[in-house]
Amino acid sequence: MDVFEAIRRRRSIRKYHRKNLDWNTIIRLLEAARLAPSAKNLQPWKFIVVSDQELKDKLVKACYNQKFIADAEILTSSSVPLKSLPS
Repeated sequence: MDVFEAIRRRRSIRKYHRKNLDWNTIIRLLEAARLAPSAKNLQPWKFIVVSDQELKDKLVKACYNQKFIADAEILTSSSVPLKSLPS
């Protein structure tokens, strides 16, 4: 499958299985993400994992009330601290 076909076939998931993910699996997945290439291998990203239902419910409001995200077992976010960026 080429890149354009992969883009055309992409889909948005709105219904999630209520399956508990063990933290070892989550850590392995984040480790794989961390190994993505970065300029000069700086790897400036930080990952945030949210599993607390009350916090997920608050994030729904911050995400334009997209209620389906609160149904996910975990939410992940990646960010780059401003101090990591060149001035």
